Amino acid sequence: MLNALFGFVFIILSGCASTSFEPRTEKYADVFADNSATDLHALSLSASEVDNISVLFDLPNGITESNGVFSVSNESDYEVLGTVKTQSNGVISDLEVPMYFYSFNEDEKWRKYLCWPQVPLTWLTLTAWTIVPLYYPCWTRDTNNVQDVNKRKKRIKIALQKGAKAMGADTIVLIERRNTLVVNVSESAKGPLAVTSAPLNEYEWTKGVALALRRKTKN
Repeated sequence: MLNALFGFVFIILSGCASTSFEPRTEKYADVFADNSATDLHALSLSASEVDNISVLFDLPNGITESNGVFSVSNESDYEVLGTVKTQSNGVISDLEVPMYFYSFNEDEKWRKYLCWPQVPLTWLTLTAWTIVPLYYPCWTRDTNNVQDVNKRKKRIKIALQKGAKAMGADTIVLIERRNTLVVNVSESAKGPLAVTSAPLNEYEWTKGVALALRRKTKN
């Protein structure tokens, strides 16, 4: 009984989940190809399995970019396999209450076993179940404080590495990082112009784009 009480208290005090990210791949060999199988494979990988994927922040020698087009010289040690982008699950905001089977971060998988069985209850009660304390850990919350930004950086990096690994790459080059502007309706004026007059919150590090490279084998 005491263990159950401690477990319940832990769940309530654990706070909200963080936004999770998934990789989306695109192969240069065929930009119109269906990459869903590669993306699914990437999702099956763990962070420890992709830790050996090198991360660069500048293009290596022999690879140049002009107007978004990358060129690879014969002298380059790498070949370009394609690009990997991250896609956030849900909306990055101060608070979101998912009423669907949310894909939690790898280090928060315990929330899946707590929250997924409760999702049908949010439907049957017409959202009323979302304010039950047991559902609080199923909410997602992201801010722009240093801790949250660093979490997003780490999770975006891992998602890019997973996509690259699934493509057969061994290196990624971060070529773009994006921030997101979110309308803060709660602080806006009421009425039909509420959304348009609302202040904007900018969330840093909400998306990453990387080149997936593979080192050439030397003869």
